[in-house]
Amino acid sequence: MALYWASKHAVEGLSETLDHEARRTVARIPDYDKELGVVSRAIQNNVQKVPLPDGVAATIVDAALGPWKMRYTPKGEASLLAKLRRFMPADPVEKGLRKTFGLA
Repeated sequence: MALYWASKHAVEGLSETLDHEARRTVARIPDYDKELGVVSRAIQNNVQKVPLPDGVAATIVDAALGPWKMRYTPKGEASLLAKLRRFMPADPVEKGLRKTFGLA
């Protein structure tokens, strides 16, 4: 469990550093343009599949006012991803995510 937390904090630190570096740039970095376009299209395609706001609000209300649960993962791809991350090695899960976002 300690390794999990250490790696989680390492990933958060790297993400935060990358965020700061990206915000400091005055001009676009040409090396990132291709991947930016691919990931942007993948995100736009996935946004079309998200639940409607009323469904999200109902889920939040159920979580807040319904019977207490230790952890609740939404249905669909989020639930599948949570299970894959728990029971599969990281490499195949990462490859799947990269494929989903067109970075494979």
